[in-house]
Amino acid sequence: MMNRYGFPGHLEPWSEFAPVEVEFNKVYKALHDAGYNVLTYDMRNHGHSGAAHGGVPGYGLFEWRDVAGAQAYVQQHPNLKEMTVGLFNPCAGGNAAMVAMNRRPDFFEEVKAFVCPQPCSARIAAEEIAKLQGIGEFVDESRHGILGATTVYGYTVLPTTLFRRMSDGRAMQNPEPKRNAGALAPLDRAGRRPAGRRGLLD
Repeated sequence: MMNRYGFPGHLEPWSEFAPVEVEFNKVYKALHDAGYNVLTYDMRNHGHSGAAHGGVPGYGLFEWRDVAGAQAYVQQHPNLKEMTVGLFNPCAGGNAAMVAMNRRPDFFEEVKAFVCPQPCSARIAAEEIAKLQGIGEFVDESRHGILGATTVYGYTVLPTTLFRRMSDGRAMQNPEPKRNAGALAPLDRAGRRPAGRRGLLD
């Protein structure tokens, strides 16, 4: 998801894409009640954030800058910079976080954990959106080169990671649910798994 709320699939016109409401406010409350400080933001082209890239979403390939920006904010804030940091980035936000860790690893060296529920498959999302717009037959993966972020960027994720994906969702069907399973295996820059770090895939 790319905004603080989640996804209003119970309302038009969003229900045409997926008739499922996803509300993150309950997650934020649970974390807050457990004693965590929670920082949320809307990614570009969503919610109260401004437009960028002509209003075109990148499934994380553009939005990684927003994740990096939030982390830079935390590192510069006089109170937040001393806190232990973990990331909770569902769906396309998880894609954006993985790309951000690849592009700006210096921002994430002190992050202790990364929770990534249901990372979005950019290929499948593009195909589903094209079907809704009546142009599904024109989507050619080989032409537009859309790949899942876990395939391309997952190997650079260093924090201890919990990665969860449904194999059969109501909104989209994933014909290859385990396609990216081996990609999220955190390694150091020399290709070794850092001591004390591990990736968890469920």
